[in-house]
Amino acid sequence: MKKYKKAAINIAFLTFFLSAGLAGSYQAPLNNDADIDWNNDQASYKQERRELIISAFENNDYRAWRQITGRQVGGVNEEVFARFTAARAAARSGRYSQAIKLTERLKKDIAGILS
Repeated sequence: MKKYKKAAINIAFLTFFLSAGLAGSYQAPLNNDADIDWNNDQASYKQERRELIISAFENNDYRAWRQITGRQVGGVNEEVFARFTAARAAARSGRYSQAIKLTERLKKDIAGILS
C-alpha cells in the first residue's frame, strides 16, 4: 500500500504540472449578449480541455498534448512526456515500483528544467 500511495502522489504532482495553465487559459470573448452564461461556458471549456489532456496522456500523444496546452509546458519535451505517460500507465496497471522509479527520475528532470 505504501508504494501505491507514493506512486499516486508522484503521478498526481506530475499530472498537475503537465496540465499547468489549464485553469487560467480560457478568456471569454467580449460580447454584450445578456443571455450568454459566461461562467457555464468557461466551465464547459475547461472540462473539455481537461478531457483532451487526459486523452493525450492515455494515448501517449505528445503532439496533441502540446497543441492543447498551446506551448511546451515547463520545457517538457517529447522524451519527458513519454516517460510520464509510461509512469502513469505503470501505476494504473499496478506496477508501482516501476512507476515510482520513473516518477522519481521525472521529478529530477522537471527540477532541472525549472532551475
